[in-house]
Amino acid sequence: AEPPSRPAASTPAAGSQRRSVNDGVMIQVLVSKDRAAAEALRRKLRTKGFTVALIPERGAYKVRVGPYADRAEAERIAGILREQERLSTWIP
Repeated sequence: AEPPSRPAASTPAAGSQRRSVNDGVMIQVLVSKDRAAAEALRRKLRTKGFTVALIPERGAYKVRVGPYADRAEAERIAGILREQERLSTWIP
């Protein structure tokens, strides 16, 4: 399988900054109160070539992949994440 295409923008490793719509389309793959689980998934996806952000919000941790230039590209990558990584995906 080919590695996912790289987005133009970079994502902070800790995901400490909030993303805006102008930054591109993100794919959410996990929301968990367990920071260790969220960190583990972030590390796993990064080793596979994905750009991943860990976003703390209201006592939970969101793991998002991207950003991608448009929804079509995000949908394509979401399909890869569902098929190859067996993850549920949501594009906010």
